[in-house]
Formats: sequence, structure tokens, C-alpha cells
Amino acid sequence: MASNGMLFIITFLAYLPVLFNGFIRTWDDKVYVLNNPLLGPLDLRNVSNIFSIPMNDLYAPLTTFTFALEHQFFGFNPWIYHFDNLLFHLSVVGLILVLSKSIGLSSRAAFFAAL
Repeated sequence: MASNGMLFIITFLAYLPVLFNGFIRTWDDKVYVLNNPLLGPLDLRNVSNIFSIPMNDLYAPLTTFTFALEHQFFGFNPWIYHFDNLLFHLSVVGLILVLSKSIGLSSRAAFFAAL
């Protein structure tokens, strides 16, 4: 059975091509990133709006806040948005692995659940 490290390598390699892509203007990147008025300054008013105003009928303040942070420091550089998303995917893989093992799944079953 492959090691836990192999799980992260497989996930990383599967998502690696995203780092070489731009924004997809015909999907949700246009609404959530490129034309999002909440990606303004990180002052108290705007951060409050991020945590109180749904975007496109979806309440996802942590996602919007992450986009606002990325925009504040890197502008509209798609690489950083995709890189952060890759890191989030790797984190979720790790969390699912830990959760799967904590509920009693075998190492093999936990590996495939996380994969």
C-alpha cells in the first residue's frame, strides 16, 4: 500500500496543471474574482461586508476573504489564486485522511477515501 506521502504527491501532481492556467472568464472566476466589488481594500467596512453579503446568492465569506487577501497582495495574478487552491486541496486530503483513520477505517480505506 502506498504511503501517506504518496497520497499528497498524487494529489499535487493531479492538480499541478492548474498552475499554468489563467482565469476562466466564462465560469465563476468572472463573478467571484475579476468583477467582485468585495475585493476592495481590506478595511473594517469591506471585511464586514465580506462576512455579511452573499456573492452571487452564495454565502462563502472565507472564500471571498481569501480572494480579497490574494487580490490585496498580488492583484489579479491567476497563479497565486490557483496555488492557494492547490494548497487547500492538499489540506483537505490531509483532513480526510486523519478523519477517516479516527473513525476506524483501515489505512488502506483511509488512503482511498482521501484520494
